[in-house]
Amino acid sequence: NPDETTLVNVAAEYGYKFISRVGNIVTIEENNSSKQYTILNRFEFSSARLRSSIILLEPETKKYYIMMKGADSVVLSPTTLNSYSLSYLVPSTKAHIEAFARNGLRTLCYCMREIKEDEYEAFNSHYSLLKTKSITDKTCEDKVEELIKGIESGMTLLGATALEDKLQDEVKEDLQKFFEAGINVWMITGDKMDTAESIGHSCKLFS
Repeated sequence: NPDETTLVNVAAEYGYKFISRVGNIVTIEENNSSKQYTILNRFEFSSARLRSSIILLEPETKKYYIMMKGADSVVLSPTTLNSYSLSYLVPSTKAHIEAFARNGLRTLCYCMREIKEDEYEAFNSHYSLLKTKSITDKTCEDKVEELIKGIESGMTLLGATALEDKLQDEVKEDLQKFFEAGINVWMITGDKMDTAESIGHSCKLFS
C-alpha cells in the first residue's frame, strides 16, 4: 500500500522505525530503543466505512489504543473526533487537504485515542459475541458495525498525509487514441472533486 509505505518511511526519518511484524506482534524502534505492540483487533476498510482501524496493547505499560486512518469525510466528523480536535485542529487540516487535492494528491487522515482497560474488555466481549452470531444471523452485521463506530469515537486528530497517485505509462496517449476513434470516455472516482479535476487535466481527459 503506497500510503502505508510513505507513512512508515517518513516515521523512520523522525526516529520511529518499523522493524518487524510476527503474527500480531509488531516491533518498532523508538529513538534507538526497541518496543513491542500487540494488535488485538483490526477493522478493515470498505467502500461503506471509508476507514480502517486497529486496537493495540502496549504490554510494557498495559495501555490500550485505537488508531484509525480514513477519508476526511469520515475522520473529520463530530461522530469520530473529540471537541478539542473539532475546534482547534480540523479547520487548518481541512485547508491543507484542499490544497493537496488541488495538486492532484490523494489524501488520508489519521486519529487515535487511549482506551481504558475495562472499556476495551466490555467492547471486545460484546464484539466477539456479535461477530459469532453474525455468521448465521446476517441481521447482526449492522449491530457489529454500530458497535465498532462506538469505539471509533472521541478520537484526537493526528493529521493528514498526501500522496501522488502516478498515472500508468502511456495513459495520455491511449486516451487520445480513444478520442480519435470516437470512443466515449468517462471518469468514475471516489476521490475528492479537486483531485479528480487535477488528474483529469494531467491525463488530458479534458483541457
